Amino acid sequence: MQELFADGQNIVMTWLWSGTHTGDLPGFPATDRLISMSGATVYTFDNNERLTGHWQITDRLGVFQQLHRSR
Repeated sequence: MQELFADGQNIVMTWLWSGTHTGDLPGFPATDRLISMSGATVYTFDNNERLTGHWQITDRLGVFQQLHRSR
């Protein structure tokens, strides 16, 4: 987790992960290289503080570009 923000009934979390590409993915054999991805997730709560939904945005293109460069 990088940052956490709250506004009314929403909580927004920005995040970044990294890992070593040790397993095959469709079209991308394992490379043992470090890859990373960033994104943000918005969680929505009702008046009883129950989670009612979420949506997420990620940099999947960036991951595919990292995998493609490693070929």
